[in-house]
This record gives sequence, C-alpha cells and structure tokens, in this order.
Amino acid sequence: MAALRTIFVIARAGAPVTYQNVAEQTGQDYVATAHQIAALADGRGKQSGLGLLQRLPGAHSRARRVQCTAAAMEHVAQFAAEPNGSVERVLHALCLLYTSPS
Repeated sequence: MAALRTIFVIARAGAPVTYQNVAEQTGQDYVATAHQIAALADGRGKQSGLGLLQRLPGAHSRARRVQCTAAAMEHVAQFAAEPNGSVERVLHALCLLYTSPS
C-alpha cells in the first residue's frame, strides 16, 4: 500500500516533485522514500525496477525529482475509474502484475 500511496502522491502533483516532498506527503523518511522510488523506477544496484517512475536530477542530492511514467498514469487512471467495490480487485491485479516474473 505504501508504494501505491507514493505513486498517487507523485501522480497528483502532475509535474516532477522532489523526493523530500514525496517523503513529507507520504509520512515516510527520506531514505525509505528514496529506496521505494528506486524500486518503482529503474531499480537500485542489481535489482531492476518496475518502470513506473522516472527519476530526474536535481540541484543537489536532496533535490532529486521524480515523475510518473505513462505506464503508472494508466494504472492511476484505471484505479480512479473503478467503483468503490472494485478497489480490492484493482489492488490484486496490480500486485499480480508487479510480482510476477517477467
């Protein structure tokens, strides 16, 4: 659920936002946010990412920015369009999509 919240915060911004801004809006610390963004973007170290976020450079390391990719925005739009009774179905579909081996 934390990953979804992160994606929704970034999507709602509609423009690149700083990692610090995402951390503040999600209630996570900066380091946890940076690790989560890496996992949702292009990965970290030997781990590949999900490609849902695009990391952008900032003026300095604490000013790094991030934005949603088109794929993430498609998922956000699908989630937003679902009636309340279908939230679990969408969450389940997203979990299957992003935990299945490629």
